[in-house]
Amino acid sequence: MTTTFETILYEVDADAHVATITLNRPDALNTFNRLMCHEMRDVWALIKADDRVHAVVLRAAGDRAFSAGLDVRSSYGQPEIVWNHEDPGELLSPKWQKMWKPVVVAVQGMCTAGALYFINEADVVICSEEATFFDSHVTAGLVCALEPVGLMRKVG
Repeated sequence: MTTTFETILYEVDADAHVATITLNRPDALNTFNRLMCHEMRDVWALIKADDRVHAVVLRAAGDRAFSAGLDVRSSYGQPEIVWNHEDPGELLSPKWQKMWKPVVVAVQGMCTAGALYFINEADVVICSEEATFFDSHVTAGLVCALEPVGLMRKVG
């Protein structure tokens, strides 16, 4: 079974009981925009409701980046009042979406900023030898807080 999205690929192997999500914006380093965030929320709901799926693999298209976080080249469409800004990570997160099936994340290339949400919430993280982790929040004048704390728990 295949369901079609614009920014991700989603497949279910019913015989293996595994769903595979592929971040599919390699030309944009698999950065997430509002559409990808909403599609991730929707795919977590599909997986949660699908009794054929017992585990999930999350990967990314291309070899340069697993994900470079939020797409800073396009507007996410946040409200004017900074205190009302949404956290895109809530939509990306299987746990925020109350999807509790095991998630395996396969990382190749760079993984930075908001992409660390995926790492922090994964049950298992498998990395290629080319995987690189860093937090680029300070480049945009933001505080890096949640992401590196979660990463510290995973890496030690």
